[in-house]
Amino acid sequence: MFTGYAEMLVSVSDGKQANELRRNLAQQRENARAVCMRSEGFDYVAAPAESILVLGPDLNASSREFAEQYGFGFSTLDIDSQRAQRNPNDSMYTSLGSTEQQSWDQALKRCDAEVRASDVEVRLAQIAKTIHEIGAAVQSDPDYVDAVRAWRDCLVSKGFSFDARTPQELVVEFGQRYQSLDNSARDSFKREELETAVASWECRQQLDSVTNRLTRQRLSEADRSLFQAVYDGK
Repeated sequence: MFTGYAEMLVSVSDGKQANELRRNLAQQRENARAVCMRSEGFDYVAAPAESILVLGPDLNASSREFAEQYGFGFSTLDIDSQRAQRNPNDSMYTSLGSTEQQSWDQALKRCDAEVRASDVEVRLAQIAKTIHEIGAAVQSDPDYVDAVRAWRDCLVSKGFSFDARTPQELVVEFGQRYQSLDNSARDSFKREELETAVASWECRQQLDSVTNRLTRQRLSEADRSLFQAVYDGK
């Protein structure tokens, strides 16, 4: 399970696995929050993870299938419809008087702080640092530098114009543009997003292969016990 969790963090796992692991972590946090809130005197229910976070499609976001169906995921995914369940605590909260709501809010802040200070969250912070270091090492590797240059040259040869230097920056670039769109431009943006995402996928096969090889190589040197403890909730 170490490999699955670690690879999910660096985006080299499939979407179904990533959703499972994100759900696992969210539920751990919510269960701990519920225990704390009940100790504060509130009838707080541990909400299902699906009511807390939005899960993506059960597809690898790096796959051609994802690119063809969802592009980069901005104009194509209905986020609201993907939150399958309502949080059972919402109706409980709205039924409280204003004074009780203030007490709830204060208790929730204390409990969230307690959850953030838990062993799992501390390990997550350590993992984030490790993942950042792995990413920096991968991106400075000569094989990666050559592959990302080839990806960019390939897209330019297909007639695409952009400022991004990497596939990740290209996604950010589209996200920023999407945020500033008015409704009349959304259809044309969606077409451009889908076309660019597919072209980027076609151009980045060498880059993905190099990135995954270098990433897995460095993950094999990471602290397995740290990753496994986070997944198990220990």
